[in-house]
Amino acid sequence: MVGSGRKRKKEEKAKTQLKKPKTAPGKHLPKGTNETKTQFKVAKIVVPGQKGEASSQGSAGGPVTNKKLTLKDVLGKISHFSNAVRTDGLEGLKELLTGPSAGALVSSNLSSILGALMPVVQDRERKMRKLATACISEVMGHTPASSLAPLHSLLSAHLCCALTHIDPRIQQDALNTLDCLLKQAPSFIKDTAALLLPNCLDQISAKKQAQGSTEKKSSSGPHVAANLSETMSSLQWRLNVLSRIEKILEIVTPTSLQAVQSSLDPVEFTPGASFSIFASSPPPLPLSSLSTSSTSSSLQQHLTAVLPLLLETWVEARAEEEKEVRRKSKSSTLTKEVAELLACETGILNKLLRLMEDKVLSKAVEKFGSDLETHFLNPLPYSCPTSPLAETNVLLSVVAINLGKILSSEVLVGILKSKAPSGSRLALVKGLMRGHEKIEQKVEEACVATLMEVHAGRGCEGDEAAKLLVEECLKGKAELVVDWVRGLPAQLVACLGNNKEGEEKGGQMDRGKEALALADSCLTLAKASNAELAPIFLARLSDIKEIAPADASLLLQRLDWARLHLVRVPVAC
Repeated sequence: MVGSGRKRKKEEKAKTQLKKPKTAPGKHLPKGTNETKTQFKVAKIVVPGQKGEASSQGSAGGPVTNKKLTLKDVLGKISHFSNAVRTDGLEGLKELLTGPSAGALVSSNLSSILGALMPVVQDRERKMRKLATACISEVMGHTPASSLAPLHSLLSAHLCCALTHIDPRIQQDALNTLDCLLKQAPSFIKDTAALLLPNCLDQISAKKQAQGSTEKKSSSGPHVAANLSETMSSLQWRLNVLSRIEKILEIVTPTSLQAVQSSLDPVEFTPGASFSIFASSPPPLPLSSLSTSSTSSSLQQHLTAVLPLLLETWVEARAEEEKEVRRKSKSSTLTKEVAELLACETGILNKLLRLMEDKVLSKAVEKFGSDLETHFLNPLPYSCPTSPLAETNVLLSVVAINLGKILSSEVLVGILKSKAPSGSRLALVKGLMRGHEKIEQKVEEACVATLMEVHAGRGCEGDEAAKLLVEECLKGKAELVVDWVRGLPAQLVACLGNNKEGEEKGGQMDRGKEALALADSCLTLAKASNAELAPIFLARLSDIKEIAPADASLLLQRLDWARLHLVRVPVAC
């Protein structure tokens, strides 16, 4: 038993004991085989000329910043989590965009640059948002409209998110980004106006639902939100948003037909010559144009949402004024801030009425016409000690005509005699003269006086005023414009004389179009056998032809036609 126990212990000890390597007698392992040597040798490979090229163009073969950063490097830093790294990337990108090779850099990397910049518009740091807007402005300066068109969805998505962000500071800075695009990318605004307009309205509106059956029907829909900000008042914030809405509507509002017609130059016809019907290619005729039913666009659906916000904003802005003063005085005196708001809202109203389709306009007038008349039109004319409101009063009068309301003669005469720009006054006169309602004699005389004043200023507006004056003559109201008709030959002589004098002195006083417009007015009146024009025109015809340019064949042709008509007019005894 004792022997078996020793044997068992010996076997267990043999199991746990490490086995030693067996070597032959007299042979040992070489010294140092279990050591690791850390020494190694290196050698540099230098390619001549490569170092200088890399220092000037970067490792990617493009322009670099002062910190030797390429476009790929700075775009990678913009999306970094660190504020310092993002700032470094944005400043480096701005440096590249203001460099001499910025145009080529933007054209070849437009999607990458805008894809990295637009998310920063919603960054929590104001410094980042400001730098991103500055970089976007530089990019837009080097980008044509055709290259930007494929990226409209990218721009609108990030811009709309910033405009409706939960942080009011980001909303305010998004308006600055919108300003950049309004100024430098009007094609983007025109293409995405239906998306931008409701997102701008969301900044100043709070949609409420009617609660209970006893509430009025008008309680549902958009209402003015109580905008809270540490840097500006609620009224100033609304004014900032409304001014951007006015700029959006100004871009999408089509130009007048008269402006398109006046841009076409007359073509001289020669026997045997052929002219194409269209200057380039014929306009496309889509199948949708053959349909009798028309559907309103998405933009039309948002236009009516602007009117209640304009009304409520204006009512709230004037809530602090004393009610007794408003009742006693016909003219409303406004403060500077309220006057700026009125000018902005008037511009929006004027453009809305021009953009709305007939069905949308009729519904809007039916729903909001009485409120617009009460709050905007009845207190006309407005005045402000520190801010001129002459143009605002004229535009509000145009709005009144579009709504079917004719103001009193005293108000209209005073507005027509104001120092408003000639273009806005011309629009008011056109609306009054071509309206269905009959206007009073005082207003008609003020309209004629305004047209004569605008025509004296020349230009495209002067040509339009001349056409309206001719229309008054053809209506049998020549006594109102008899002085102007008698002065047409003298104006034609003065116009051609100034043009000839300017050519002799080497100046740029080309008044050929103006003289041609005057000749057209004379020809139109001659066809109507105007007795006031006939003796004076025939007496001055030789003087007109003497100073007329030899190559003015169209002008001389119209003068001859007018003479043929006027020589048949009987001379008054």
